[in-house]
Amino acid sequence: MNTYFDIHSHHVGKLPASRTIVNVNSDFNRLPDYEFLSVGLHPWHLQASTAEAAFHNLKTAVQQTNIIAIGECGLDKACETDFELQSHYFSLQMDLAVETGKPLIIHCVRAFEETLQLLNQRINGKVPVIFHGFAKNQSTADRILSCGYYLSFGKHLADEKTTAVFLQCPLNRIFLETDNSQLPISTIYQLAAEAKRISIDLLYREILNNVQRVFGDRIFTAHE
Repeated sequence: MNTYFDIHSHHVGKLPASRTIVNVNSDFNRLPDYEFLSVGLHPWHLQASTAEAAFHNLKTAVQQTNIIAIGECGLDKACETDFELQSHYFSLQMDLAVETGKPLIIHCVRAFEETLQLLNQRINGKVPVIFHGFAKNQSTADRILSCGYYLSFGKHLADEKTTAVFLQCPLNRIFLETDNSQLPISTIYQLAAEAKRISIDLLYREILNNVQRVFGDRIFTAHE
């Protein structure tokens, strides 16, 4: 029986029956005891008065073996957080990803040019990069893919425009996620397989290969 991979979920305390990377964006000194975590300073929650201490706790936390990715982190022009503050801590987290050799999970809203520029300056192929919750147009997808990065899709696969973009994405550059959606990851897989017009089994095998390439063997051998 196939095991679904959910590479980005905020459902702390109610995990689906899958291999799930649970995202935590605060209280890094009190992390939940889950098998796979990603940790990062989200631009929505950055505050000048607390960001330095939070980043210090993040740097300590990432040494744990169950933390297998940095993020979500990035840039967001739709929120009220000062953009320079966002850029500063996004840069620090990119450097942390390179230092630890862990993949980077990106949050990006209305700031793709700035995000890609910083990634080019600081990451430049050193670690895998995943843009999560992708629901933008084909040209944006093409820009990201041309840089060697990955796209992760979720609930927006129920939307026709996102489905059309997803159809054009190479199978070896995609991931699937639940994020904060109530849709189970099995439903996301079904939507993805229908959009690609392939079987669930083929989709599973392709994403398994991507998981192995980006996160290593541990994420899908832990329970074998």
